[in-house]
Amino acid sequence: MIELMNDRMILIDSTGNMIQLPDLTMLYNNMKVLVGDVPLDKDLIEPTEDIYDYIIEKIYLMPEYTYEMSFKSFNDNPKEKLLIAFNKFFFDMIEKYENTGKHTD
Repeated sequence: MIELMNDRMILIDSTGNMIQLPDLTMLYNNMKVLVGDVPLDKDLIEPTEDIYDYIIEKIYLMPEYTYEMSFKSFNDNPKEKLLIAFNKFFFDMIEKYENTGKHTD
């Protein structure tokens, strides 16, 4: 289960341990800057163009990229695709954590 508590992303694992995910928290907050409301929902995941996956990964690796790019000109369709790519990346990272027992890049 994923919870956002006091502006921190928390993973609650199968044994009830609460694990902070600071790098995913930063990505989540950067996405809020770009697109506003950011739902965390596996049901949103569907195929998108590779460029959206690239943008999300670049924001994850280089958070300052959020402020270097002008995403304000995006209309709704690209914003939706960014949210889809974000959810795909986010839940892939959570799955990696759950499978390995540690958060990996």
